[in-house]
This record gives sequence, C-alpha cells and structure tokens, in this order.
Amino acid sequence: MLLGGLRNRLEATRSGIAAQLSGLPADTSQWITDDQELLKPLLLCHRSLSECGMENIAAGLLEDIIRRVSCFGLALVKIDIRQNADRHTEVFDELTHFYQLGSYANWSESNKQDFLLRELQSRRPLIPHQWQPSDAVKEVLDTCRVVAGTTPDSLGSYVISMASKPSDVLGVILLLKEMGIDWNIRVVPLFETLDDLDGGPDCIAALLNIDWYKAYTENRQEVMIGYSDSAKDAGQLAAAWGQYRAQQALTRVCQQEGVHLTLFHGRGGTVGRGVAQVIPLFCHSHLGRWLVHYASLNRVR
Repeated sequence: MLLGGLRNRLEATRSGIAAQLSGLPADTSQWITDDQELLKPLLLCHRSLSECGMENIAAGLLEDIIRRVSCFGLALVKIDIRQNADRHTEVFDELTHFYQLGSYANWSESNKQDFLLRELQSRRPLIPHQWQPSDAVKEVLDTCRVVAGTTPDSLGSYVISMASKPSDVLGVILLLKEMGIDWNIRVVPLFETLDDLDGGPDCIAALLNIDWYKAYTENRQEVMIGYSDSAKDAGQLAAAWGQYRAQQALTRVCQQEGVHLTLFHGRGGTVGRGVAQVIPLFCHSHLGRWLVHYASLNRVR
C-alpha cells in the first residue's frame, strides 16, 4: 500500500509535468512537490527491512535511490533567478505614479528605503487589482509570481544585476512578498562595475544595519562579484584589484556584524570565456604591456 501509493503519485507527477510542457492542463493535486514526501516512505522501508534482519536487501537498490534523492532531490539542480536592478525600479516607478506619489526613480535613496521598509512591514497589499502595468513591468511581476509559486528546494538565489544600493535588494524582497512568497529566498546583489565593487561593502553594511533586513537574512549574506562587466568597465588589471579590495572589505563588514558571508564569483561573459584567453598573448607584446600599465595607472584606485 505504501509503495503503491508512492508509485501512483510519482507517475502522476511525471505525466503531469509532460502535459504542462506540451501546453496541456494538468491536475497537480497528486504531485510530489517536496523531497521529504519521497524520502520519508523510502526511509521507512529501509528501517523496516533492517529491523527484520534483511539488511542486505536494504543496502541494495533501496539505499541507492535514497542516496540519489538525498543528493539531488526532485529538482536535480537549483535554479537561480537573475534580473537587472533597473527593471525593479520601473515597477515601483509605475506604482508610485499610479498612487500619485511621484516618481520612485527620482527619489533619494533614503526615501526609497523608508518606503520599501514601510511596505515590507505592512499587512495590506501594495499592488492594486485594478492596476494595468506596462508589458515590461508585467514581465517582472510574472517572474516574481512564478518564483513565489515554486518550492524552495528548486530555487537557489535571486541575483540582482547592476545592484548598487540597499533599495535594490529591499525592492526585490518586497516584490516577491507581494507575489505571495512565504519563505526567505536569498536575494543576492551583483556588484559589477568598478564603482559598484568599491561601494559594495558600504551597501551591505547599510543593509545589515537595518534590523528588519538582518532578521530576514538569518545571519547569512550572499554577494556576487562581477568579473565580465568590471573588466570591460575598468580593464582586466584594475578590475582584479577592485574585486580583491571588495572581497576583503565585504569580509570585514560581515565579520563585524556576525554574519556568514558567501561570495559567488560571477566569472562569465565574453571577458571570462573568450577575451581573457587572448589577453595573455596580447600582453607579451611591448604595446600590450605598455597599455596595461597605462590602464592600471589611470583606473586602479
């Protein structure tokens, strides 16, 4: 009975996913959506076999599947969500215009933070039913709605490209809250340009000084360090020095606040994959060495 019911639910989950991928409706009521729904019956069978003297049977295929479920879960891999900070600003700008509060984009950082924290702690919804957002804003809200409706085991972090201010992080948390998320997903600022790398430690320090935010993080803060854009912005050498300084300063800030810091190294893009392979060859020339030296004198701070 136990394994028969589990098998039926697994088949319903598999066929339902196949139907949805084909654009067909699917009944999700029998789906297995949590790792523990699959793991607990298997562990129960393992314990029962072991207690009945059938350890060899328990240590066979059953242990193999238990290890796979424990390691990979139902989702196999976690998906990170990534969106540009400007797109979130557009959402709040349209909202504040709708409420005749002015232009959110033109507010000072202090006013933005006050507004966001007030709404984060409010019990009433921020987004009205009769509001008709633009297509660009609707896309951002739809993404947040999908995130809110996805099980935590399937998601990693929500990464904010071109983040530079505390309001960039608080805004994402508010949008996800408005779309119905009921757990604290990691919201990760990505400091990409050299200026953002230099200002990143101050941004995180300001966030951790907000009691509400520090409680939200549960004393764990993740930051993504940008390589591609910082190298394009400042040059390879200046960017590398800026990345090093930022990591040292971020570590100090989090240590002072008693917060565990995770650094996510965003190596990618053309600089990380292709151009970086050409640079060593170029730098062997006299012209290349001179240009790198000149760039470092003008950009490294």
